[in-house]
Amino acid sequence: MTQPQEGPGHAAGMADTRPLLSARGITAGYGRTTVLRDVSLSLDAGATVAVLGANGAGKTTLLRTLSGALRAASGTIELDGVDVTAAAPHRRARAGLCSIPDGRGVFRNLDVRDNLRLAVPPWSPSGSWDAALAAFPDLRGRLDQRAGSLSGGQQQMLALARAFVAEPKLVLVDEVSMGLAPRLVDELFEALASLAAAGCALVIVEQFVQRALALAPHVLLLDHGEVVYSGSASDVDEQQLLGAYLGAELTA
Repeated sequence: MTQPQEGPGHAAGMADTRPLLSARGITAGYGRTTVLRDVSLSLDAGATVAVLGANGAGKTTLLRTLSGALRAASGTIELDGVDVTAAAPHRRARAGLCSIPDGRGVFRNLDVRDNLRLAVPPWSPSGSWDAALAAFPDLRGRLDQRAGSLSGGQQQMLALARAFVAEPKLVLVDEVSMGLAPRLVDELFEALASLAAAGCALVIVEQFVQRALALAPHVLLLDHGEVVYSGSASDVDEQQLLGAYLGAELTA
């Protein structure tokens, strides 16, 4: 399949509008193993895209490459018009990118209060935790509790709280619902929806496809490290999507 000329969130007839994120021809992997092959993604400010595909399709590798945790072997990445292809993760964070990796990345030996303090970047105009605690009120009464003693869902809330504290332009979210009860997943997706409503752009990788499609108007579908669909979520072919997750052969 070929990709459409307009990337997710980039409307036809708006070619003169600079996208917030522009990744072109990204090839990346680990050692001698190539995982992504010529992947491109364009995302406007405030847009949300779901990156879907089977295990091993390259979803997490794409997020790691966009965040700077993994260096692209080839291709270019621009954030708000600035080439960040060779920039370190902290440089990309300074430019407005926030990465929420899988695995509940919190400082387990520190309390919730110190985790939130560390999440505040030095360039933050407010340095406030108010938005994070409003999104996750369960954390408010646990500020002195060690992060490692929180439940899995509370740790995920604390990890996602960084997106509210840092006030980023773009948030990359990898498997926010992994291993959590439905009630907690609902709360986390409500928080993601509030970020989107506030104008933050989102790139989400999610195991629950229907939840991802309900949140994201745009889809990037990966199969064996290659883009097989890029466009509106409403135009995704269900059989093609099923084929991607079951490993069946995809046809145009």
